[in-house]
Amino acid sequence: MGTTLKIDGRLQAVDIEELLRELPQLGDTVALDLLDLKSVDREAVDFLRDLIARGVALQAATPYVELLLRISPGPV
Repeated sequence: MGTTLKIDGRLQAVDIEELLRELPQLGDTVALDLLDLKSVDREAVDFLRDLIARGVALQAATPYVELLLRISPGPV
């Protein structure tokens, strides 16, 4: 059994440092609940992609967020 961290509203570059501090304290099995995440900037998309590559599960992402995570990286 792991820990689920709910992220809602906006996820921006300024939020990444706080998440980097918090995630290790949550244990080895972490999932992010993104159901109420409405806006994600380029740095946050890259951060989420990195978390996915490191094995963090994403739950309940909106179609908008799923699309952002699937498209090729590049200028916005």
